[in-house]
Amino acid sequence: MDSMARDRYHHGDLKNALVEAAVRLIEQKGVSGMSLRGVAREAGVSQAAPYHHFKDKEALVAEVCCVGFCRLEERLHEAVAGVGPATDVLEAMGRAYIRFAQEHRSYFEIMWGGYVADKNQYPHLLEESKCTFEMLVNAVATGQQRGELAGDEPLPVAVGCWSAVHGAARLLVDRGIDADPMREMGIDAAMVIESTMAMLRRALTA
Repeated sequence: MDSMARDRYHHGDLKNALVEAAVRLIEQKGVSGMSLRGVAREAGVSQAAPYHHFKDKEALVAEVCCVGFCRLEERLHEAVAGVGPATDVLEAMGRAYIRFAQEHRSYFEIMWGGYVADKNQYPHLLEESKCTFEMLVNAVATGQQRGELAGDEPLPVAVGCWSAVHGAARLLVDRGIDADPMREMGIDAAMVIESTMAMLRRALTA
């Protein structure tokens, strides 16, 4: 065990150290190549150490998901701070969502990859994932109440916004636009992002 790992362990930060180690392994090997034993080696702790916090691999993956949603929520709050009109708020959230996906691909893959069979078994994960979506629903509802956004039912509008932005994020993360036919048509990351934002503005304007 290296001195940094020992310091983290002794300061009670083992859980965070294991999450960070898991993310590094997932970046290298994918979720299927990550194991508790491998995470222990990566974190520089004993083979038994992960079991102090996680009963199995899925429990660790659930914690990684939870951390990802926490970080995404922080990004969204930062993006909308001081932003006024509802369409500007939603665009800021959409751009922040896409940037998060691009900059934190391992988190993004785990958050939406279906690696946790039943989120109801992990209440903290369920609550955190709901918070990020509720933030979007509340932004839509506020805009509708002000007469800035079309419609009077926020949920379907929020689902439409999320679907469009998530689809754009997946195109970029999965590198679907890097195929030759896409490049030949002049489609790049900037076009995907800007066309998605423009479409949402047109659809949302009251």
